[in-house]
Amino acid sequence: MVARGGALAIQPGTVKASMTLVKDGGKVITVSGDDHVKPKRDISVRQIQHHTDTKEAFIRLILDISAGYIQLVIERVYPFQQALETLKKTETRHARGKSVVRV
Repeated sequence: MVARGGALAIQPGTVKASMTLVKDGGKVITVSGDDHVKPKRDISVRQIQHHTDTKEAFIRLILDISAGYIQLVIERVYPFQQALETLKKTETRHARGKSVVRV
């Protein structure tokens, strides 16, 4: 599965893997601190810093997703009762999309 326009990397060490999911010229947005990764295939990597303007950065991110500039791939939606198992799965870094826990 290839993301149309971009990917969101949350866990440390996932930016490089996220680039394999994005088409040439796409975007990877990270909050994981992996800003040292060198972009390939004309993919831009944007780091969202953890500081006071994080709220505004997330609002921009949500607007980009809503406008279709970034496609958010959801692998699976889990019930709240499986939240711990879901977290364990994300730690394996084998997911091909985001895991969502329904509250």
